[in-house]
Amino acid sequence: FTVAESPLDPDQLWVGTDDGNLQLSLDAGKNWDNVIKNMNGLPANTWVSSIEPGKFDKMTCYVTFEGHTTGDMTPYIFKTADGGKTWNRLATQGIKGFVHKVKEDVINSNLLFVGTEKGLFVSIDGGNTWAQMTANLPDVPVRDIVIDPTKKDLILATHGRGIMIIDDITPIRGINNDVLNAEAYILPSRPNYAALSSLNGSYPTTAGDFSAPNPTDEAVISYYLKDRVVTGAVKLEIYDASGKLISSMDGTKRKGINRVTWAMRKKPPITATGAQIEGNSIIGPMVDEGIYTIKLMIGEKSFTGQMELIAYPKSVHADADRLIQKKLVSDLFMMIEDLAFVNQQIINLDDSISQKLKTSSDKKLTQAMKGLSDSLKAVRKSLVATIEGTAITGEERLRERIGSLYGSIMNFEGKPTDAQLDRFNGLKHDMNVAQKRLDNIYSMQLLKLNSTLKKTRLNELKILSREEFVKMATM
Repeated sequence: FTVAESPLDPDQLWVGTDDGNLQLSLDAGKNWDNVIKNMNGLPANTWVSSIEPGKFDKMTCYVTFEGHTTGDMTPYIFKTADGGKTWNRLATQGIKGFVHKVKEDVINSNLLFVGTEKGLFVSIDGGNTWAQMTANLPDVPVRDIVIDPTKKDLILATHGRGIMIIDDITPIRGINNDVLNAEAYILPSRPNYAALSSLNGSYPTTAGDFSAPNPTDEAVISYYLKDRVVTGAVKLEIYDASGKLISSMDGTKRKGINRVTWAMRKKPPITATGAQIEGNSIIGPMVDEGIYTIKLMIGEKSFTGQMELIAYPKSVHADADRLIQKKLVSDLFMMIEDLAFVNQQIINLDDSISQKLKTSSDKKLTQAMKGLSDSLKAVRKSLVATIEGTAITGEERLRERIGSLYGSIMNFEGKPTDAQLDRFNGLKHDMNVAQKRLDNIYSMQLLKLNSTLKKTRLNELKILSREEFVKMATM
């Protein structure tokens, strides 16, 4: 009924039959010993439903039996640590249904999975205690279990629900008694790919086809809570290797293992205020590969852990090309913020002029202030769309052109095209022209106006500093 070869010794073979025999060969099948006689507490002629030779010690083996054909629904799980000479029946309290399969983890010898007629069960202490895994997994028969050694996924063959995959069991491997007794703990995870979606694709479909969703492209953060958080907030903060805060998010509060995802993006650039939102600039660029620190905050308490981001190993783009893309995205990011700074300088200065015009009685001074305001508005009109409207106005200025290029470069990991590089250089030139035009206004019209204001003992007009701008934008 079932055959298993030891992963540590190819000459060690186990065979289980549907009439209750458990045969062991130590010489590649030349000679056999029926070790069922060494088991106690097992009804005779009970089917051997699965055999799991140990992955860490060839003298270890797990065997499950099931007798549903005779009306026996008892879960039977046995373990030997001496090559079948003696057997211990593992505790089965908490397990529902007769057992189809037992699987030992490939990393943690204390981590066991059992598939039964009523679902999937897990033990983190070598089979002494068990708990059912129920997250999106119904009480269906689990007939087979495979652990992907590369992706660290748990793959289940069910009767009635097809193939089901539990993504990344690394957090479960990290659970032990110390973790369970802690108030909170950030669990380990497999490295996440710091890359754009690698799971796109399509295929022809016909009526009745079914396809399950792909796993998330975002980084998965898992943490354990001993008890449900009933008061206060649960927050997570992510820091890069230099200690800079990259992102923050709300966490979930339920007892046990919690999972949240992070888009692996930096904060979006500070964007110039215009008549309408510039949609491409509301998303930040992808973060770099590396080690990131996770801080879990529950009320006034905090708990820290780490997460690794790596490049997608199957990427078709060379590392050198990806570096060019990242550099150009960074340059465009700074250009967007530079334009936002210049735009805000103009807005603040023009607002100050408007306030002074309300109380000005000097005709020449009023004329000078209006002239400066008109010059500032003309520059701003070249920088951002200023036509108000509820629909798309079609107005495209420097902000919109930079945002469009930023969006197209940011969302493709490969080397930018020559046309895109030329376009960037053109935008850089336009930014320099606008800045020089504004500098001339400051050095001539503004300087002259401030001199007049000073002579009449009125407050001079001040230009917004970069520090003031950043503080204003991040409030």
